[in-house]
Amino acid sequence: MLSLDNDFATAALFATNNKLTTPVFYPAENLPALFNVQGIPATFIFDETGKLIKRMEGGDDYDTAEYLKLFAN
Repeated sequence: MLSLDNDFATAALFATNNKLTTPVFYPAENLPALFNVQGIPATFIFDETGKLIKRMEGGDDYDTAEYLKLFAN
């Protein structure tokens, strides 16, 4: 998870309180244009070569057969 909050500790606490198991990162510099989105949350999934294979603005249910298959590869 990439947090753009002004207070990184708040984002980390949110992840802990909501039992999120993904690591929380804060960017060291400005993000590339690809990550400029209007909707929060936004999801970007890259394959092992760095190719963007899914981009979605807004929430989604990640506990589905589609995502499990995607992450299993």
